[in-house]
Amino acid sequence: MAKRDSPRGFSDVESIDVFGSHVTVASPLADDVNAASFDDGPLGPAPTRLELETFDEIVNQSILSAQVGAGLELPWEQGIFRAIFSEEPLCSLPEIPIPAQAIPVNRSDGVLDESLAEQPSGKRQKCSQYIHGLYDRAISFSHGLSDHELDAAKWARVLEKLYAIFTCCPEAKPVGLDLHPADMAGNFKKIRELCGSRSCNTVLKRTNNLWKYCRWHQKFFYQKSPLPCTPSDIAEYIWESHQDGATYSALRSFTEAVNFGIHILGLPTRALGQPIIDSFTRGLLDKAAMSRPGRKQARPLTVKEVCHLETCLNDTSMNLFDRYAAGVFLFAIFGRCRWSDLKSVDSFELDIAIDNSTPCGFISFATFNHKTAAQVAKHGLPLPLVAPIWGLESPPWGLSWKAVAEEAEIDFSETYKGPVLPAPMKTGKWGMRSVTSSEATKWLNAILAKAGEVTDKVTSHSLKCTALSWLAKAGANGEHRLVLGHHSSRRGSLEVYARDCLAAPLRTLEEVLRQIRVGALQPDRTRSGMIQDAIKEDCRAPKPPEGGPSPHDNESGSPDNKSDSSSSSSASTSSSDSEEDNHDSRVCELGKDLSHKQSWGNGKMYQHTTSKVVHLESVAETRQFECGIHASSEHVAVQETAFLETRKCKRCQRAIGEL
Repeated sequence: MAKRDSPRGFSDVESIDVFGSHVTVASPLADDVNAASFDDGPLGPAPTRLELETFDEIVNQSILSAQVGAGLELPWEQGIFRAIFSEEPLCSLPEIPIPAQAIPVNRSDGVLDESLAEQPSGKRQKCSQYIHGLYDRAISFSHGLSDHELDAAKWARVLEKLYAIFTCCPEAKPVGLDLHPADMAGNFKKIRELCGSRSCNTVLKRTNNLWKYCRWHQKFFYQKSPLPCTPSDIAEYIWESHQDGATYSALRSFTEAVNFGIHILGLPTRALGQPIIDSFTRGLLDKAAMSRPGRKQARPLTVKEVCHLETCLNDTSMNLFDRYAAGVFLFAIFGRCRWSDLKSVDSFELDIAIDNSTPCGFISFATFNHKTAAQVAKHGLPLPLVAPIWGLESPPWGLSWKAVAEEAEIDFSETYKGPVLPAPMKTGKWGMRSVTSSEATKWLNAILAKAGEVTDKVTSHSLKCTALSWLAKAGANGEHRLVLGHHSSRRGSLEVYARDCLAAPLRTLEEVLRQIRVGALQPDRTRSGMIQDAIKEDCRAPKPPEGGPSPHDNESGSPDNKSDSSSSSSASTSSSDSEEDNHDSRVCELGKDLSHKQSWGNGKMYQHTTSKVVHLESVAETRQFECGIHASSEHVAVQETAFLETRKCKRCQRAIGEL
């Protein structure tokens, strides 16, 4: 507190800081000070003693009534800035109420209160077999549209962009295409017909490249129209894109889009009589191709992974949807299918025959929706997707998949249409759309990861390349591999009149699968160890009945030898003569009854596993047939077989005098 002289005759004046505010207060006058001693000033007469006392009381009351916040506030202490810069929260968090008394869960006798017992949910129990599946981490449940609706939406985007390209300038419209602004529905229909049978994804990819070129041209040249295109404009765009760091794939995709627009859509061009891609651009593309990264290819599945899929198909403890998906993956492997081939099929066929009490045959679909559909649409022929029912293990996966499909409420019939693998829904039912390739990749990896397999570089395309890689490693015929891969061999008339080009290639595929089953072909090893000797029995080969003779034993149960063969042959001459009497009648009955089987006299027969041709043994020590050839690993000793008269080796028949 500082004292200074009073400006108007006060004896003492006190300067006080009250909570940050500077207040000047006159101190109480001493008793010996006479009020009359004040001189009259220019402001009026001097105050009396009573007035001074009253003023002192007012000052004291103002000091005592002063508040803390009455001082000067800084800008960050006022308004919204106070809430921003202060440590106080902008809004108070809700407080969790504390119950006054805890709810008793268990009674004194330890029995759960009936009012608090969890009631069973009928809907959850109904769908219990579908929950906790591996498909939960692969399927996107937000897509509720069908394949037809998704394609329609994609085509709508494509047609809108093409219409914008055709109307960007007066000369951009293809020749013969009349577009009327008042009839947009008719315009889109005409543009859709212009695209022909091309895939929506292909047209969308080409359209996006053309759209980027038109936008770049309008910004770069301002008043010049992007269409009709010229070689100089194309070269300028590719050069600018190359300078901006575009990859070789992007540059090559644009040149394909230009050719698509000119030759398919009919876009006008000023390059009459000369190529639209000049020499400078071709050289630039060739130079860019030298620095492109290596191709990333999906690896084929290993034999262990394929066997794991067959195990999952027969594992009743797994989710039903996952088991059915494992069967679809197996069909794609043995049917050499692209994943898009399974998006929509039109028919189903199960071709089963009984060979030596063992089922064999094929399971097949037909589809018009595949990658090369535009090339074969003119012939009106569907693409057959055929797979043998026998894989790498027993039982045959094809029959198991058929049973699992019936359990999953998918009815495979001759009139079956739709996706082979529909997308599941959260409700435990099949959806309207098919599983996409990315979802199939995640689902496949989830199933393989259950067995602890490393799934790097495994995609949905691994299903197609697996069997084809096995065929290549086994040295199969190149033409057979081309047909099995559903690739065009450019033999139109030859394939049309063949009626069944897959018959011989499928026999080749079955033989390769047999070699893998017996261990003679081990495709997962290096080149130096792929071909080995057979180390196990074929699970598909028929097993001899318990207690009965094996295929390598004679009728007495002892191993065959030359003396036993000659004695048994001489002892059964009379029975052979009696069989020749009713030979013709037995041959007629073979076509009526599949289970009817017969033997070739008393001689030892060998049947080829693929061609089913039956030979008659002449020399047991060297396993030589009557026709002169020797038995190989593909010949199996049989005691009886169906359709024997149609499967006998003609040269063996000539050697023994039957022909």
